[in-house]
Amino acid sequence: MRKLFELWSPKIWLILLLAAAVIMVGCTAGELPPRFSHQGRLLDDTGRPVADGSYTMRYNLYDSTSTTVSPVYTETKTIVVEDGLFTTSIGSSGYITPSIFSQPTYMEITIDGETLTPRQLLQGAPYAMSLVPGAVVQGTEPITRTVGAYTDTGAAFTVWNTDSSATGGNGQAVFTSASAEGGDQAKVAALQAIAVDADNDTSTGAYGARIVSENYRGMYVESASSWFTAWFNRDIYVGGS
Repeated sequence: MRKLFELWSPKIWLILLLAAAVIMVGCTAGELPPRFSHQGRLLDDTGRPVADGSYTMRYNLYDSTSTTVSPVYTETKTIVVEDGLFTTSIGSSGYITPSIFSQPTYMEITIDGETLTPRQLLQGAPYAMSLVPGAVVQGTEPITRTVGAYTDTGAAFTVWNTDSSATGGNGQAVFTSASAEGGDQAKVAALQAIAVDADNDTSTGAYGARIVSENYRGMYVESASSWFTAWFNRDIYVGGS
């Protein structure tokens, strides 16, 4: 029976996102690939390092500890072990869908056909639990993704607050302490929602913002008493019953 002592096995959170504790976003040209490092020391049943050589390791990622569920990601590779020590990169030979890390994720390792138990809960590295100043989330998520009761929620960035209590807070709170200069307030908005194509020069046919509330007002807007509550530089349409 082999035993594995892990030196480091980070879970990827938002930054962000992935460089051993890096953020996982989409993997297109110019973006960080969704992968993470795994290091450990492989011992035999006497507590001694296994013989030096190459070992076949299969990594399975699960969203549950149940043995009846299928892995959400699988990768098999040959890893060189020396004095029991090895290091590898998960996601180097396959694509890890970043959204699988939005819930508890467990890793199961099989070495030369022997599955190590129990599955290990992937943990987050401290700096990966918060965005660094100026961080940019760049990537894609298929539009067919489902979040809660909503379908087609694909996005470069999704915020979902699952605390349904009266004190559960906001899905997202945005603040800015910047001060406008020269009357150009648009450059220091607390929140900007802009629909533009990849070259920033043509229309996408998408909403700049879409706000929906299932059981209350769709939007509440407040301003200083001496200023308009909202400004529209085009015609507006108000519909409903």
